[in-house]
Amino acid sequence: ITISIFYGDIDSGEGIASQYVTHRVWNGTVNVLSYLYNVTGQPGYYTIIVPAQQFGGLGLQNFTVFFNWTGPVSTYQDSYLNTAANIVGEDSQLTLLITAEPTPYLENMTYTLFYAAVNGTGISNITSNVYVSIEFVGETIDLSQVTIWEINQITDPGNTECYVVQVLCGRWGLVI
Repeated sequence: ITISIFYGDIDSGEGIASQYVTHRVWNGTVNVLSYLYNVTGQPGYYTIIVPAQQFGGLGLQNFTVFFNWTGPVSTYQDSYLNTAANIVGEDSQLTLLITAEPTPYLENMTYTLFYAAVNGTGISNITSNVYVSIEFVGETIDLSQVTIWEINQITDPGNTECYVVQVLCGRWGLVI
């Protein structure tokens, strides 16, 4: 969820860009995880990113965004605004295009997947909102040692490769 905000001086109309500007986003129950970015070259313009996955599903989310001046001298007023975001999903499909051949010896494995909308249009991870993980039946592997990447977000959206070093599976032999 992306929220754009202008925080400025009422008298002068100038934007306020300072280390003393803080924010918080409240959803009526708790302060939610959010990140504040000052738009470079535009004092007073801020972007707030609220990761949608923290809400655990789809639907309407109401927020109160608070902007506060925390400087040593009370120079500016604190402010807030109410806003809402509707988190929607898209029907999708995941297709295994190329699979590694099972081998009885230590060999690395590469899988190619295609993540797409049901109409066949590839879904890119250019926004970093697509999460891919893999698991093997009966095996525990360290996913931080597995390389997963989208082949080309611009020309080939949705095509993803997973590279697994078989030694991560803890044994040699058939791994499915």
